[in-house]
Amino acid sequence: MLTVFLLVGSGAQGLAQDSPVLSTEDLSDIARIEDYLNTTTTMKARFIQMASTGETSEGDIMLWRPGRLRIDYDPPSPVVITANGLFLVFHDTELEQMTHIPLASTPAGMLVAENVSLNGEDLEVTGIRRGANTLDVSVIERGDPYAGRITLVFTDRPLRLQRWVVLDAQGVTTNFALIGAQAGVTFKPELFRASKPLLRRSNK
Repeated sequence: MLTVFLLVGSGAQGLAQDSPVLSTEDLSDIARIEDYLNTTTTMKARFIQMASTGETSEGDIMLWRPGRLRIDYDPPSPVVITANGLFLVFHDTELEQMTHIPLASTPAGMLVAENVSLNGEDLEVTGIRRGANTLDVSVIERGDPYAGRITLVFTDRPLRLQRWVVLDAQGVTTNFALIGAQAGVTFKPELFRASKPLLRRSNK
């Protein structure tokens, strides 16, 4: 489940590509997306996570920018993922084991950054796709273009984050879809500390 936020490994040659030439419309849409992400301070939602390997799971996500994130997976998964500044913490509550990953090295770091810049010093936009009331933007790390790609998928006018799709270096695709997302909510700071999980749903 680390695939959601961690693009691991290198050497997946098909992931890298030449830098695209961005049009004026592309640059305008990138600016709109950055403004939307930078003005979204808090958000909570249900989610469905589907991987190309056939794995499917559900749970709750909470986001509090800058730097804070919490994901609680529904049973039978024992996984809780939290971020509170520097690290993304993967907590297996059954084994009582924690894995700490630098937040800035994961796609989660982009979503909870203090200043989101999709096409700046660290990240590069590799493509923009427009559909009927949808807008997708794909991004890679400039320093490691073979590590993987994240595509943010929005409904458009008004702009709302709908889901993101992570393609990792092994070619596994993970689709993380938000359900009933609410912005402007209030959280207690302790929710974003790596500790005990919330009361888990047992009727799934």
